[in-house]
Amino acid sequence: MKLGLVVKIGTRAGAIFGYLTKDDILLILMIIISGLQLLYDYIKNRKD
Repeated sequence: MKLGLVVKIGTRAGAIFGYLTKDDILLILMIIISGLQLLYDYIKNRKD
């Protein structure tokens, strides 16, 4: 991954997060965490 691309994505993410309220950020975090939990459970069940 090129550094310029990372910087471009970072600045875009910063611009997007600038428009979000605290509640929006918390909602996005909750969605990400629940998605990760589902993925973890799926991987754990597949091993058993």
